Amino acid sequence: MLLGCWAALYLPICAHYLPNYSITHIGFSISYARQFLKTPRTSFNMYQKIMVGPSGNAFLRDIRKAERAIFFWTVNEVEWMKWSIHKGVDGIITDDPKRYLEVCKNYEGEPICLPLRMWGSVIGMNILAFIFSLIFRSRYGFKLRSKGRVPRKPLGGSLKS
Repeated sequence: MLLGCWAALYLPICAHYLPNYSITHIGFSISYARQFLKTPRTSFNMYQKIMVGPSGNAFLRDIRKAERAIFFWTVNEVEWMKWSIHKGVDGIITDDPKRYLEVCKNYEGEPICLPLRMWGSVIGMNILAFIFSLIFRSRYGFKLRSKGRVPRKPLGGSLKS
């Protein structure tokens, strides 16, 4: 697994030297994940509550258009399992796979109405993800240079030329 801003630097290298291996982006930022749509054989494993709303729907549409796989983590509530199935994801990560299999077997495509109590967690997690993303980018973000993207600061050490 590749972490943070370094993933954007090394994915093209992986695609070049390991052309038969698939890559999975695991994350919570839709805007960051979008850049990996350009990398061949990349699938996505996204935090489920981040995928709720217009930007999540647009990203799901783009993933389908690019013929990529999408998984959600961590989905434990029955309502969210049904929502994920309704959205057409390839799979979920859950602490209760037996329950998920039962939900899959019994779900008949009915519309999903999420209780109001669940929207609070969606809004809260999206706010936290936005704040964390700002902090991360300010500390480890990218500065564009003529030869491509170069990290401003290395993660845990210095870069030697």
